[in-house]
Amino acid sequence: MQQEKIRADFEYIYNKYFDHIYKIAFVHTKSSDASFDISQEVFMKFLTSEKDFENEEHKKAWLLTCAHNSTMDFFRSHHKKEVSLDEISETAAEPFKVDETLKLLLTLPEKYKTPLYMFYYEGYKTEEIAKMLKKPASTVRVTLKRARELLKEKLGEGEV
Repeated sequence: MQQEKIRADFEYIYNKYFDHIYKIAFVHTKSSDASFDISQEVFMKFLTSEKDFENEEHKKAWLLTCAHNSTMDFFRSHHKKEVSLDEISETAAEPFKVDETLKLLLTLPEKYKTPLYMFYYEGYKTEEIAKMLKKPASTVRVTLKRARELLKEKLGEGEV
């Protein structure tokens, strides 16, 4: 009986948050295979974690932070394979489509991707992002400002 409840709870969490975790990984890797592997790793960490979550938002933040950290670990332990923007549509399997805005985000330097994604796609405030990334809120605000400036330049140059 207990095992069935654990399984049902896990399936619920997996179905609810898989897309979010996958997208964080994809923003950096541009690879559906690597993003799927990272997502699976995050859920394994979740399964083996004994963390008590205050609420659903705390659980989501923990999972997204774990996704970001696992993605950074992936780059430290693997050779980074560059994928061209033309190949992205071919490599991006479900669960989401790569729109023009996301393609533009993918062209930015690594340090801008997660904060921008969390701010615009997940709707987190700068203070929340700062806590998740373990950085000062002022650093996150400056990072977002610089990322917006880069996006504006790229849009001005017609690089979409």
